[in-house]
Amino acid sequence: MEAPVGLAIRRWCAPALDLPEHAPIAEYLRRRRDLESAEVNRRLIRAAGVQAMLVDTGFGDDLAAPHDLATLAAAPAYEVLRLETLAESVPADSLRDNAAAEFPGRFDTALDDAGPDVVAFKSILAYRFGFDIAAAPPSTDDVVTAVGRWQRTGVARLTDPVLLRFLVWTALSRKPFRGKRRPLQLHTGFGDTDLDLHRANPILLTGLIREAQRRDGAPIVLLHCYPYHREAAYLAAVYPNVHLDIGLGVSHLGPSAGTLVREAMELAPFGKLHYSSDAYGLAEFFLIGAMGFRVGLDAVLGDWVSSGAVAQADARTIAAQVLGGTSQRLYPIQAP
Repeated sequence: MEAPVGLAIRRWCAPALDLPEHAPIAEYLRRRRDLESAEVNRRLIRAAGVQAMLVDTGFGDDLAAPHDLATLAAAPAYEVLRLETLAESVPADSLRDNAAAEFPGRFDTALDDAGPDVVAFKSILAYRFGFDIAAAPPSTDDVVTAVGRWQRTGVARLTDPVLLRFLVWTALSRKPFRGKRRPLQLHTGFGDTDLDLHRANPILLTGLIREAQRRDGAPIVLLHCYPYHREAAYLAAVYPNVHLDIGLGVSHLGPSAGTLVREAMELAPFGKLHYSSDAYGLAEFFLIGAMGFRVGLDAVLGDWVSSGAVAQADARTIAAQVLGGTSQRLYPIQAP
């Protein structure tokens, strides 16, 4: 815990396990073992106080499914369908002579057949290639050629930039669902070691964003963004089809999370900034993401009210938007 995220865990999670704030790490871990994982997960996730959850199901079967998280949180959970995982799930028996030609239609149909709990699509283009790609959709001939090239490698992991661009544009072109377009989420910025950070700067997506707006594509949500949150805020400010969140960074910055919230709110329209925890793996991330964001938002709005920059009533409206109202309007989810 010799990192900012460790300080956040000891501050916010220790009391949820009946320990004082900033309890020593050895004491925290001992208490965590004593309670066992099921009880720890329930306490920490319930303490985050979320009213609904959007869950990326592209991590495989090792993590809790949306219905399990819904039980833990006592709140509805909706699915975010990861495009690359879906594309890689084309049945092996379909890989016959004409499989490459069939792939575009199969993938298109798979998106149309997305279940009723799927409220958004997500791409990890940043991990698989980077954002320095052509802006326009690829031609069908280029897609078929790329599928054949991918098949010949014998590697399941999809990294071909033509195919990745095809996945993105196929998602952007979906018809409305429950009266809304399912947004396309794109991981940007900070991530794991298989990501080249400089190629995950959302400003590199400017051409694609502009083209998507011209073609009346679905909304685009830039996820996480740090350390490029100011670039993401700029894109959200100038392009009507762009939204952003700053999850992940909030959790990992710990005591400095408020700075990230403040800098994102310098320019981002309040109706396009979304709360997110990007919680993954450990239940602690649900709680520290929620508390770090709430405390940071309260500090920013409190300063604005104290300085006379905003009225108290307007501050409450902004908070309600950012903490959930904006997401309820954007995604085809049921209001809690």
